[in-house]
Amino acid sequence: MKTTYTHFSRARNRGLLFLGLILLLWSRPGLGGPQSAPDFTLDQCLLADTLSLSGLLGHPAVLFFFDGGNRTSQLAYRYVRNWQAKYRADNLAVVGFHCPEFKPLKTYGNAASAVSAADLKIPVGMDFDNKVRMKYAIEVLPAFVLLDPDGKIIFQTSDPAEFRMLEERIQTLLRKIKPGTVLPFLFKPAGGAEGEAAGKIKPTPKIRFGLASGSIVGADSSGLDQFKIYTDSRGRERGKVYLSGRWEVKNDALHYSESEESYLRIIYSGKDVWLLPEPLGADPVKVVIKQDRSYLPPELWGSDVRAGVEDAYPFIMMWNGIPKHIVSNAKFGTHELRLIPVEGEVIFYYIHFEGNPDR
Repeated sequence: MKTTYTHFSRARNRGLLFLGLILLLWSRPGLGGPQSAPDFTLDQCLLADTLSLSGLLGHPAVLFFFDGGNRTSQLAYRYVRNWQAKYRADNLAVVGFHCPEFKPLKTYGNAASAVSAADLKIPVGMDFDNKVRMKYAIEVLPAFVLLDPDGKIIFQTSDPAEFRMLEERIQTLLRKIKPGTVLPFLFKPAGGAEGEAAGKIKPTPKIRFGLASGSIVGADSSGLDQFKIYTDSRGRERGKVYLSGRWEVKNDALHYSESEESYLRIIYSGKDVWLLPEPLGADPVKVVIKQDRSYLPPELWGSDVRAGVEDAYPFIMMWNGIPKHIVSNAKFGTHELRLIPVEGEVIFYYIHFEGNPDR
């Protein structure tokens, strides 16, 4: 059964960004008393007909702002699942706001697929235009906002190091509402990509494909938005994208359309690799994966990799614009990755690397 969150009728007339910044400052520990949360209503939702502030009044509530295409956001899912299950009996409401950065996830179908795959078991509103996010002055995702039953902001953070502090605030609020409440131990996630050891190699930062990122070797503004032939320079700089064959470099993406012997190559450090592509046209798109100059062996396949019946080459088959898990190395290391589109037409938006070198 769907939960319905009704519209809160009192309009806010202050400037959204100004109000959000004030709320952000005043809701930090020791910087003043709780302030009223900005009103919102979202009509495109999962597990809810609508999502609104008025539907949360009377409950302590956690607002979770995230991007279903962002692996940093996805690492916060475990906190959401844990808190939802652990404090549901204490009347804590946990709701989500999906604020995607890239175009493919700004369509409801792709967004719903990405969010449903997360299995958060909470109502999630689609904040495609970032209106709610702007009201709360949230610059970095993921972010959490804790509200008391009167709709006052108790705590707000985008810092993963403070997520445990947020749960402490949740427990303090629940004990204030119901003195004597016995609450479970705080959640402490095992391992993960947070907190890489100082002095060791970090995972390669997310690479945004496109001219604006400055990562595409041999691309400049003279070739923007037009197909050109690129020659791989055989460079070995980590985090750079080396192209071979016919590609269109856009400002925020790479466009491939069927051409022989085209590929993109990246030197990276990490354990797991995720890719956000968007197929164009009606047909799925096939991209073969090589690593360290060989076809990716089955033991290193990400969860979205498959093999052909006849040739057994590892590939991803793309039919929607949601992130694909393409590599899962046995341990953290530095590798050469090659993506080879073999049919169809596709846009590549970003590639993300993660992993803890201590594990």
